[in-house]
Order: sequence, then C-alpha cells, then structure tokens
Amino acid sequence: MDFKTFFLTALFSIGLLVPSCYDDDDCGKSKPVPQFFDIEGMHLLNYKTTDEYACCGRTLVDSGAVVDADLFRLNIQFDVSYFGETSPVANPYSLGLMNSALACTPLPAGYNGSQEEIESLTIITLTDWDSLHVAGDTINDLLYVYDLGKRKKLEDFLHSNPFFIKEEQISMQLNSASYWSSSFMARVALKLKNGEAYTAESELVLVH
Repeated sequence: MDFKTFFLTALFSIGLLVPSCYDDDDCGKSKPVPQFFDIEGMHLLNYKTTDEYACCGRTLVDSGAVVDADLFRLNIQFDVSYFGETSPVANPYSLGLMNSALACTPLPAGYNGSQEEIESLTIITLTDWDSLHVAGDTINDLLYVYDLGKRKKLEDFLHSNPFFIKEEQISMQLNSASYWSSSFMARVALKLKNGEAYTAESELVLVH
C-alpha cells in the first residue's frame, strides 16, 4: 500500500470515529425548537393522493371537483400553537463525517406531538351517501385513518389509540365509492379529554 492510499484510508477511518456535531455551536447555534403543539381549532381539507395507499404527496381538491374514491382523502387539519422550547441537541450516536450534516438537521416545531388526547371523534355525512348512511348519520364505519403512515379502520384507531395526538392532521379515506350517490360532504365533531370541543365542515366533492 503506497503512502497516499494509507493516508486516505487512515483519514476515512478516523472520520468514522469522530462524533457528529454535538452541541449548539457545532450545529450552527440553532434556535430553540418547541417540542409540543396545542390544538386551538381545526378545519377540513379535501385531498387527492398519488395512489390508493398513499398518505402523502397530496393535491388539494377544489369544491365540486370529481375525485376517485381510492385517491380521495378527507383531512382534519389542526390549528395549533407551539410550546415547550428546548435547545436542539445533535444525536451523539450519529458518528462520522457523512452523518454530521444529518445529525445537525433541525427538528420541526411540535416534533413531540400534542399533550392532548381524543375523547371522541365523530364524522357525519351531510349528504345521502347510501341507503344506510343518509344525511345526518355517522359514517365512522366507512372510514380508514392514516396513523403515522399506517392505514387502519377509524373505529379501531379510536378504540386502540389512548395516546396523545402525534400529528397536526388526521388523514381519512372512504372504504369505497357509493353506488347511491357521488356527492360527499361531511361534518367532523372532535372532543378532547381536556374538555375542548371543535367542529368543522368539508366542502362538497364528487367521489366516484
């Protein structure tokens, strides 16, 4: 092995053992980041995704637009404020020159979720969706929810999810199109365990 090869190999090996940026100075003196978000309201948005099982990469759907049932998402978007600021600390277990930039990537505001829990979440159709779900009826049984990217039935999510709200939105999907009607419009009623309650209505879309 010639000297140049030996030197480069040694330098690379040492680099792997050098801890990535470990304090605020190393991370460019990043500003404090709030850990949590507090829910202060909510609104509903109609989205279209790229494929049936996608929860991301969405396009906002205009009122009255036509959208495929597999691609349609009804989003509960929380209106939030942030609190619990802490100075960001880089990951001490991320070692090496290559990981340094990644370790210094700032966390998003509210990265630890909310300190609030859902007591009840009810979705009500404002149109006659099918013979069993006419205007004013609950349609929780017709919906899937995406929890941290994983799809599950809304009723199962509410039954088995006693934890704090983790994300600033809840994305829901109809289980299928209706042979009765394509008009879809819903009201969402949310009650939190701290006593706060919110309602919101979606705009009308045509789901096929």
